[in-house]
Amino acid sequence: MTKQSIYYLFYYLGWVLSFLLVLLFLLDYSFGQRMFLGVVILLIGVFLGIRKPLLAFSLSFPVLMLGYSLPVSSNSSASLYIGDLYIFILLSILLSRIFKNHKIITFGFKSKIYILFFLLSICWIFSLDFIASLVTMISFVQLFVVYLFTINYIKDKEEIIFFLKTWIFTVSLCSITVLIAYFMGKTLIIGLTDDYQEYFKNSLESGISLVRPNFFVSGFIYAFAPVILLLFLFLLIKENNYLNYFIYLILFLINCLTLIILNNKTVFFSLLLTFLITLFINIKSRKILKRTSFGILILTLLIYTIAFYIDNIIPIEQLYLMTERLSNNSTLDARIGVWKHIMGYVFSDIKTLTLGLGPDISIRKLDLPIFNSIFINNEGNREQAADSGYIYILLNYGIFILLLIVNAIISVCRINLVEIKKIGKSYQLIPLFLFLTFTLWAIMMFSQQPGISKSLIFPVQAYAFSFLLNNTN
Repeated sequence: MTKQSIYYLFYYLGWVLSFLLVLLFLLDYSFGQRMFLGVVILLIGVFLGIRKPLLAFSLSFPVLMLGYSLPVSSNSSASLYIGDLYIFILLSILLSRIFKNHKIITFGFKSKIYILFFLLSICWIFSLDFIASLVTMISFVQLFVVYLFTINYIKDKEEIIFFLKTWIFTVSLCSITVLIAYFMGKTLIIGLTDDYQEYFKNSLESGISLVRPNFFVSGFIYAFAPVILLLFLFLLIKENNYLNYFIYLILFLINCLTLIILNNKTVFFSLLLTFLITLFINIKSRKILKRTSFGILILTLLIYTIAFYIDNIIPIEQLYLMTERLSNNSTLDARIGVWKHIMGYVFSDIKTLTLGLGPDISIRKLDLPIFNSIFINNEGNREQAADSGYIYILLNYGIFILLLIVNAIISVCRINLVEIKKIGKSYQLIPLFLFLTFTLWAIMMFSQQPGISKSLIFPVQAYAFSFLLNNTN
């Protein structure tokens, strides 16, 4: 067995153990048993980090996402997960480049990164709760480590494709986790009482109320939705190998089933709109039109098949409630009321308008009295979040960071649109995917707030890919 084969053996073992970590969590294995697996995963990460840094980096994604099932420590304001420890491995690999006298590329799109760090620091210093915001600032540092690792270790388009595939399989494993938990009648929110878990299971079986499954963090949809889009593009544009095409088709269907039971209207609408934009961009491609026609035929057959058998998969009562929710605008009405109250407060307070309340204060300090007056819907009921990415950023970070992020999204879309035209073939996968993904996120942010979680590693890395693609060409 060659050294290369040994490296890949450990790499795939790390993937298997990461998924096994979640299965043990769902089967209620003890913390000690799960922690043993976590230690083995970390050791594999160290070994690969020394020998094959790119493989160690790729393995970090399933560890970071699935590692939410293993909190190493937890309290009311912050938790430390196995993925946080893995970030230290990546940071150590980065620092080792300095001792080897290798140049570290620190910034792409320099001015935006400098300005963002400066504004975040000011926002943190004047936060309503300096200590509570510290956890979010650490999360920003973790995201920055991923950004640095991406622009220093990923060198060409083949490696970008490799990491896009890494995200496909990572998020697909997360989707499978959501499905398994849902059909077991379990919720993936850590720390809930046994009574709530029992209520969740009974509601699912009886249909007394709509049960929407979840991943460990709400920001999961910001990684989940782009992977559905990416699989759509692989099926539509990229994949010519029939076995690979079949694998991607299965993964696409698994993620679509997860999308159905998540019942997130924002993701439904955003993906549909992005699919239409994809077809419009590629309208002149015979290959695309041929595959689209074939895809519509297959999708029609699948819809008819699922219509006959779906009540054997999802309780019929839940299906009725899902359909009813999709045609109900009450959630949007509630959000509009909250948005009005937040905007009224923000524009009446110059400090909040310019610097925000502080990094993720509206998430980490939800019990502050201020939220009793601004998180109120039109009916006078208290909501738990801003439920808009743009308003969430404005409230927590201020208008300057909001404008900087909007500018970054527009810049990335423009850069990748230029790349598509420069290449001369609109079905070149990487720039097309990056353009559509940032368009997708821009649409989703109108009614979904991300929060600073490990799911944002995907947007951060996609931003870095745009920098790499622009410099490679």
